Amino acid sequence: MLEVADIHTYYGNSHVLHGISLSVGEGEVVALLGRNGAGKTTTLRSIMRLTPPRSGRISFRGRDLSLSPTHGIARGGIAYVPEHRDPFSLLTVRENLLLAANPRARWKLDDVLRWFPALAALMSRRGGQLSGGQQQMLAIGRGLLTGPDLLLLDEPSQGLAPVVVNAVLEMLRDLKRQQLSVLLVEQSIRVALELADRVYVLDSGRVVLAGDAAALRQSPAQVERHVGVGA
Repeated sequence: MLEVADIHTYYGNSHVLHGISLSVGEGEVVALLGRNGAGKTTTLRSIMRLTPPRSGRISFRGRDLSLSPTHGIARGGIAYVPEHRDPFSLLTVRENLLLAANPRARWKLDDVLRWFPALAALMSRRGGQLSGGQQQMLAIGRGLLTGPDLLLLDEPSQGLAPVVVNAVLEMLRDLKRQQLSVLLVEQSIRVALELADRVYVLDSGRVVLAGDAAALRQSPAQVERHVGVGA
């Protein structure tokens, strides 16, 4: 479904990604792990052409994305939920969700409220008045309502209360059962290895480890060596 081949991405003169290659198949959950600054978020931004690679190739369902604008990539079936969440602060929760809704999407507003029932009581609250956990639930729900075939999800559990993390994890398990393809950036080794089918570990903008998540669950020290035991 998604093929990333030997991409090199820069911020100004700073060479951040050094030949990253990875793939995500149909119905597959793939995790990107690595320390802060390893290049995980830049990889997602490169796919969406928010920070376009200077070289290499990215294709989605066989279509080269190198000439596609970001909004065209989104309309083509890739949803990006960034780490910073960024709801429309002056719009209500309902307006934030409905603004993104695609009538052809597999998931509807009722599905979002089933996964995140706490949002039901917040539908009239403005996006700028939400807590971090509420913003995360809104951001994920907004992404799913666009009707993606591939979800790019950046640090969904970071800084959230355990009850919100559990809701996000249950939602991701449900999406996996429904065969949605997901590229998941996650700092928690436990969360990533539980959810993912395959794992890539980045360090200094390079893939330093790639493998089957089930095998890595039996030998997590391989991942911890690159990510850090405290991750």
